[in-house]
Amino acid sequence: MTSLKRDSKTDPRPATLAPGTANPVQPLTPGPNGQHPAPLPVTRPRTRLVARRWRGPGWRWLTVYSLVLILGLVGVLLAGIGGVREGLEQRAAIQATAVTNHYQRGLAHAQAGESALALAEFEMVLRLRPDHLEARAAMLRVMATTATPQPTSPPAPTPTPPPVSTPYTLDVLLGEAQSLYDQKEWTQAAERLERIRATDAAYETDTVTNLLYKIYYNTGSDLIAAGRLEEGIRQIERALALRPDDKAALEQIQLATAYLQAMGYWQANWQKAVSAFAELYKQRPNYLDVEVRLANAAIAYGDAMAQRGAWCDAVTQYAIALQVRPSAALRATRDAANSQCSSQASTAATPTGAANTDATPPAPAGAAPGTPAGALAAGRIYFSTWDSERNNFVLYRVTAAPGAKPEALLTNVRQPRAAPGGTRLAVRNASGSEIGLATITATGETLRRVTTFAEDGIATWSPDGLEWVFASNREGDRRWRLYHAWAEGTEATEYIVFGRSPAWYPGKNIAYDGCDDEGNRCGLWQMTPDRGQRTPLTDVAGDTSPAWAPGGSRLAFMSSQRSGNWDIFVRNMGTGKISAVAASPGIEGLPTWSPDGAWIAFISNREGSWGLYITQPGAAPVRLLTLPGTLPDWMDEQITWGP
Repeated sequence: MTSLKRDSKTDPRPATLAPGTANPVQPLTPGPNGQHPAPLPVTRPRTRLVARRWRGPGWRWLTVYSLVLILGLVGVLLAGIGGVREGLEQRAAIQATAVTNHYQRGLAHAQAGESALALAEFEMVLRLRPDHLEARAAMLRVMATTATPQPTSPPAPTPTPPPVSTPYTLDVLLGEAQSLYDQKEWTQAAERLERIRATDAAYETDTVTNLLYKIYYNTGSDLIAAGRLEEGIRQIERALALRPDDKAALEQIQLATAYLQAMGYWQANWQKAVSAFAELYKQRPNYLDVEVRLANAAIAYGDAMAQRGAWCDAVTQYAIALQVRPSAALRATRDAANSQCSSQASTAATPTGAANTDATPPAPAGAAPGTPAGALAAGRIYFSTWDSERNNFVLYRVTAAPGAKPEALLTNVRQPRAAPGGTRLAVRNASGSEIGLATITATGETLRRVTTFAEDGIATWSPDGLEWVFASNREGDRRWRLYHAWAEGTEATEYIVFGRSPAWYPGKNIAYDGCDDEGNRCGLWQMTPDRGQRTPLTDVAGDTSPAWAPGGSRLAFMSSQRSGNWDIFVRNMGTGKISAVAASPGIEGLPTWSPDGAWIAFISNREGSWGLYITQPGAAPVRLLTLPGTLPDWMDEQITWGP
């Protein structure tokens, strides 16, 4: 390897050696003093630093990347702001609905004179919206009407009683309760005991509970003895809440309930009234006026049998009455009926070959199997009317035969709807103690109470008979809503959607009278049972009272806006075509299909009075009967055709 050369003229730096070259020792010239100078340092080559060149993207690309990043961040920020805004708007809408509901309930309570409840609702409104001037003004009006007038002069100071929570005060309250109980002042005694329980639930628990039980039981017994059975049952139920297994309280409720049910048949169905009061008479002959009721019901039923010429049946009923209330006059009536019965028995045989003029005509050709003789279609039609003499609603059923006699089943119920299979009916109960929706048998026996609101009505069954959908305006805004319930009444009802007049299609969907979410496109709608999908069926606001034909291929309904008056129409679900059925200048309404889907039953006043009709699409209607009683609000009724 060669050494590096240096040009001393051009490079002032000391010469350097190439790597690996020996450093020759150069002789040094001695100095003036004869000493050798120090050797010169050997310098090494300098390393030259050269800047490396940038190989990344240029400034233009960096600018583009920066802009993209900034725009992405802005988008995320705007999306977050939008989500927050949507959430706030949704929350505001929910709060506005709550404010409206509380305000309307407050007005309703104020109008009913329920000041405390009204004030509570208005306070909730102001808690949600402090600037709600209407609620503040309404609250002030309620406070003004309930305020206690101030005395003109300051009253004399009264000593402050000891706090309620002190043992001394509880002892005093218990002593007062015992004294009032001994004086049979049940209400005041219960008030003292309830104050004790509210203050200290552990104070003298056994004594307070036993005394309260006796008060509620005795109060209920007194009310029942006075004929106020519904109020008495409520008091006995309060006693049962303290002693759930008490036999005396359970028996009281059972007897009172049976008596009320028997009274439901009074004048509506004498046969069932006799049976119900006879059963009560076996259990407790001296209960209330059961003995008198049984005798009178048996006499009334016997008279009805005598009017029909069923003398032997009349004798049986008169004999029942004689067993519990014997009298010479009734015995003479029984003997006369017995003579007629013997006469009928001697002439009962019809001579051979003689025509039986009383034979029931056979069912018409083409009628469905099982059709009663003389009827045009199978099954029975159920309806209710108002009886001004009984001052109550009466539930009837009748076969689809012209001129048929309706059979009264039960009082205090209306709006029947037959369950799949026809063995049960959903009804709206108008009785004070059982108000709400209930299930009864097809023959009128009460099964169970399902809801407890007087506004609940128009129930419809699911295809399996386990569930209901019904309409109610129970809320404070009085708007009609649909609710779900279990037919056994085992769970609370559940709100579904705004609407009314529901009808559950035998397969799946539920038809009802309603609008879209904005309150537009009113008419008939249908929704799936899971409420996941809602679709319109008609676009006329006057369409209501839908009724599915078996199989769901057709939907009957009534409308007031398609022809200028109430008429019945049928929508073909396959084609969407809508056609009128049995139209007239009068009113036609409340359609229901026969079990075989061949006939439609409806009510009409086309002949001047309300009647029950049946018809087939495209054919002339047939009048079955003139409705007994009246229809104070015919649009709030419902008829049904069961198997």
